[in-house]
Amino acid sequence: MAARDTSEGGPAARSSAGGASGVRGVAWVLAAAVLALLLVLAWLVLDGYARRPPQNDHVLHVRLASRAARGLGWPPHFLFHAVLNALTGFSGELAALRTASAAVLTAAVGARLLLTRRLATAVGARPGPLGTAGLWIAAFLVSPVVNWWMYPRIYLGQFTPTVWHNPTAIAALPFAVAAFVPLARAAVPGAGAALLSGAMLALSALVKPNFALAFLPAVALVGLARRWPLRSLAAALLPTLPVLGMQLVTGFGEERGSGLAFEPLTVWLKFTEIPAGETHALGSLLVSFAFPAGFALLAGRAVADRRPLVLAWLALGVALAQFLLFAETGAWLYHGNFYWGTVPCLYLVFVLSIVELGRLDVGRLGRAGPAVRALLWGLLAAHVASGALFWHRSLQGWMHDT
Repeated sequence: MAARDTSEGGPAARSSAGGASGVRGVAWVLAAAVLALLLVLAWLVLDGYARRPPQNDHVLHVRLASRAARGLGWPPHFLFHAVLNALTGFSGELAALRTASAAVLTAAVGARLLLTRRLATAVGARPGPLGTAGLWIAAFLVSPVVNWWMYPRIYLGQFTPTVWHNPTAIAALPFAVAAFVPLARAAVPGAGAALLSGAMLALSALVKPNFALAFLPAVALVGLARRWPLRSLAAALLPTLPVLGMQLVTGFGEERGSGLAFEPLTVWLKFTEIPAGETHALGSLLVSFAFPAGFALLAGRAVADRRPLVLAWLALGVALAQFLLFAETGAWLYHGNFYWGTVPCLYLVFVLSIVELGRLDVGRLGRAGPAVRALLWGLLAAHVASGALFWHRSLQGWMHDT
């Protein structure tokens, strides 16, 4: 019997390569199906919020878009409302705006997940179809671990990378990830990459200013510490400054009944208060940061390139400081609007920690490496499982029930 041709380029080798390529193609189709399923789940929640009477943040922003279409004024962060009006022909009709809101926000979730994989590749990871699907599921769901003192209210008082009840926070997230990606690729970004980051940051501020308020100081500190060229630093920072200046002038003042005040811990402690009057601030920190903090403490030294994680953590630190130390005055005090900067920053910290855990070299952690990796996967699983519960409760009602 003739020997089978298994040489490089022979029929058997080509058949094997073709079979592997076919299996990989099927795997990518399944990953795309996972993404489609996640978008359906997002639509169910977002469409429900847009149509749920009588009042929630989605309904509020739909009405703001309707007012703008009728010439009654635009909010300082107007991009989301402008997109809704453009899609509905500036009709101002609430029904059409509600449908447009759910569609735009579902698209924003999809864009955020696609950009999340782009972020993974920007830091050197190469997730295959299975890894990509897992990353998408985790990024879609991660939330604070369910607390033990205020259940079933698992949202208020904690810090979360995932929100469903606030449309502008959802719409700003893909711009935040897009602003981070160019700066994650190199220690010193070129002027083009920095300008792309600055443009995305400016767009995020036009949707919601809070990420830019936290990210700008972090980028400035990192750029100065790493001696970026002046043109790169300017390209990353300058596009957003006029946007924030406009919002400061038009969003605050006596005529709006709102200002800024130094109010250390006032808003956060109120959010963590339970009916008995006790606060669980330390518990809130624990359930919010269990996985990323655990990764930083136990495995951070094994990360080959820590620059992106350092920038994400620095931005999160700035956002936390802004929320914990400052507040709006008057009737806006307990709206907690400085909170919103923590959401995209914590999302970036979670995603980068997940990516680095996925390619962790446990050998660099010594004999305890396998146990550390298992513990970290367990903590991440707790965040993801809690996020599934958070999604389900968001499907049933809005934020005050969660």
